[in-house]
Amino acid sequence: MSAFEDGISRVMRILSSKSKSLRELAALSEREVFDFYRGANLVGLDLSQQDLRGMNFDDADIRFSSMNGTIFDEGAFNRSLLDESQNWLKDEFVYSLSDIENHSSDSILLFIKFRPGFVDSCIDILGMRFKEFSARSNVGESTLRKARKGDIISFETARNILSFLKDTLPLFDPDQQKLVSNKLRQPMALFFSGGINTAFKPVSPEKLSRLFQMREEIAASIPNTNYLSWRDTAEAIEWNYTYWVERDL
Repeated sequence: MSAFEDGISRVMRILSSKSKSLRELAALSEREVFDFYRGANLVGLDLSQQDLRGMNFDDADIRFSSMNGTIFDEGAFNRSLLDESQNWLKDEFVYSLSDIENHSSDSILLFIKFRPGFVDSCIDILGMRFKEFSARSNVGESTLRKARKGDIISFETARNILSFLKDTLPLFDPDQQKLVSNKLRQPMALFFSGGINTAFKPVSPEKLSRLFQMREEIAASIPNTNYLSWRDTAEAIEWNYTYWVERDL
């Protein structure tokens, strides 16, 4: 069977299924269930009483769908398209492990805030003592307490915590691995600028993308410099953009 024929066969299995379970339908595709519905059109469906734990719905459109009694992971719908009646499905946290790993912290200085309880829940799942986690993750106890409470911490501290969680998972049983892995992959953090003689301000994914674009435009406007090798704050980028780019528009 060719790859095309195999794909058609999977689609037909889904279409002919009588199941209303999003999990069961995704499993029929033989693809990873976690991100199967990212970007999907789920408008106006009855998704009530479903168990959607271990699934993520980034960029999925679920407006006007019933979610009564549905259980899901924190953050699963934080980057979905929702209607006003569905705002209870989300909180403010929009960044996941991959976003933190992929951010170029050598380019833009940012800080991080974890969802309160996120770190504690991971420690509890792995059955670790607080002091052990602190020592093995190379994060001081006072700083780790800040991360647990949802206070703002440095990017480096956040990466140490997440890297340790990710790297230590193979030492635990599959159920523990899965629970922590799902928490790492769901949105559970916020990015902040400021903190250096200025108030902290949240940085949305849209603003972050714009900041990187602004850096490119600044670099093109400053002659004979290696500007892109510098690390700037968001505030410095905005000031430099005003001075070097907007003045010439």
